[in-house]
Amino acid sequence: MTLWRCTNFNRSFFYALQIVYFSNTAATANPFVIAFMLGLVQLIAGIGWSLSFELHAYAAINWGQALPPVIILGVFASFAAQLLQVIGQRNTDATSAGLILMTEPLFGSLFSVVGGFEALTNNLLLGGLLIIVSILIMEINLRKIIFTRRKQFLFKSKQPHAKDKN
Repeated sequence: MTLWRCTNFNRSFFYALQIVYFSNTAATANPFVIAFMLGLVQLIAGIGWSLSFELHAYAAINWGQALPPVIILGVFASFAAQLLQVIGQRNTDATSAGLILMTEPLFGSLFSVVGGFEALTNNLLLGGLLIIVSILIMEINLRKIIFTRRKQFLFKSKQPHAKDKN
């Protein structure tokens, strides 16, 4: 297994743990405290990762131009989004929250195509379709729909018809 697949698996696992943890604690904890702690952990882990693997590229960075967008992305894309997630998870279960958060790559790809940064390919279409279908499968209770229709059909077939009464 390659390093990339291991790190991807670990991220997915801990992201799922985060969603489950939020579903259990979001109702009772202060969302600002949770979001601040998440931001702090991300800051420390991000700096550690950068110092470990990107230190050689620091000399080529124009820090005056690079820091403002990084700070804006860190505050709005990470902190504000996670704060809204924690607040939103007070009103939903972990499965629904996970499914909603699964749409992040879908919308990222959509905005990338709309913005002209990426070409629309069959793989993007297939991936987006798979995400939408998986969300529908998880959220729609097919068993209830099938059995309700079957009961309605059976109930209608057992009722006497109008001409049978005469």
